[in-house]
Amino acid sequence: MRKTLLCLAVSGAMLGGVNSALALSNVAGTYYMPLEFGVYHADPTRDLGNSPFGSIGVGYNVNSFFAVQANAGAMQPQDNDGNNLNGYLVDVEGKFSLPTQTSIMPFALLGAGVMKMVSTNPMADGGLGLTYAIAPDLNANATYRLAYQFGQGKSDAIATLGLSWNFGASQNFTAPAMTSSNNLTAEQQAMLANSQPALRKLVPAGVPVCTNGKMSPNQAGCVTFNGNIMTMHLNVKFEQNMATIRPEYYGPIARLGDFMNAYPNTDVVLYGYASSEGPLAFNQNLSGKRAVVVENYLINVKHISASRISTKAMGISNPIADNSTEAGRVLNRRVEADVPVPVQITR
Repeated sequence: MRKTLLCLAVSGAMLGGVNSALALSNVAGTYYMPLEFGVYHADPTRDLGNSPFGSIGVGYNVNSFFAVQANAGAMQPQDNDGNNLNGYLVDVEGKFSLPTQTSIMPFALLGAGVMKMVSTNPMADGGLGLTYAIAPDLNANATYRLAYQFGQGKSDAIATLGLSWNFGASQNFTAPAMTSSNNLTAEQQAMLANSQPALRKLVPAGVPVCTNGKMSPNQAGCVTFNGNIMTMHLNVKFEQNMATIRPEYYGPIARLGDFMNAYPNTDVVLYGYASSEGPLAFNQNLSGKRAVVVENYLINVKHISASRISTKAMGISNPIADNSTEAGRVLNRRVEADVPVPVQITR
């Protein structure tokens, strides 16, 4: 018998290329490079004019809410005699972001470093800003900072506009488990190992494979393989009587968006559900609102076309747990989605 080689390839009509782009609320573990230009406003007591300002930096997203970045900037204001003063600052900042359900995200900055203006001294800075997602891996930023120079007791202001590029997404890939692998021959196990690089190419960067072939409580969004079908799953939970996305579910919803960006011929139906408390009409309306808020996130943050998304208000139908207990009702307040992609298996 000739050797059997397991090869997985997406059928041509579905092949959209693996999109590793991450957007505002799905950036954990990625790096970014901000490039900013603006105006340096000197402390009024310095008797210096305003100056163009430019900076470049590098940052690391610890999670969706916090990042650490290092910046180097330069300015050249004039004194009252018309002389140019060469100034610079180098600092490290913590960036505290507030993920939203749109493509705009506010943030705050707090940092420290060294600043040269007249003399070189330690400095501390703080600021506020907005990020706008232009594309999955490209953001526009508007920032206003105050920089306090110790030793001189001066507070300068810096207002900038800039761009930021995300890169370095982690794969977070775990090969699907095969319960019968212990029964495979050594040759068959080697063939299975050879298939894993093909699987990695099928799953977009940052999207995990469901543990043991099914979604676990800490994997609200993940991929399963079943025969010749690869499916992206989503299960988002909501608070009682609420249709607001909880912060821990921004990532799973964003990963669904990454999957759909990677496979642009896919569509999704978002099924909204409610638990059994309250009037039927109220729960029916609430379940629809929950589906719509997830839809809005996919459209506004992940830039999925509205034509690819539909919602269905399911009310209290199809409970997945006992509505007579609070634990069961917590599980029933949800939005579910499954996005299948055909996979061709050749032997």
